[in-house]
Amino acid sequence: MNASATTSMDIQPDVQSLLKKCPLCSEAILKEAKKCRYCGEFFDPELRASTKTLSQPEWNPSIAAVLSLLLPGGGHIYRGKVVKGFLWLILVAIGYGFYLIPGLILHLVSVSFAAMGNPMEG
Repeated sequence: MNASATTSMDIQPDVQSLLKKCPLCSEAILKEAKKCRYCGEFFDPELRASTKTLSQPEWNPSIAAVLSLLLPGGGHIYRGKVVKGFLWLILVAIGYGFYLIPGLILHLVSVSFAAMGNPMEG
């Protein structure tokens, strides 16, 4: 329990009629509350739905892979990792400069690394 949490013993009877318990964390909150201030649980279905639409991925792994396939490092640049993208571009160009096989291997590694990671983290 939180140090600042209130128990039913600490609340006066007239104030207690304005409160309810959060179904998730059992803390005392206002009856009109749309969200628990302790655990973050949403009670209003519309508010819950609107917050889910806001948490969309910052990048798409498929787009990152295709961009890196077209231009080595392009997927990293799309993800916001510009320096890493340019380093991949230089590294793959050097690989192709030596022979086709090292460049092709580095190019495919660049594509796979661009698509890896958590899209929610950015």
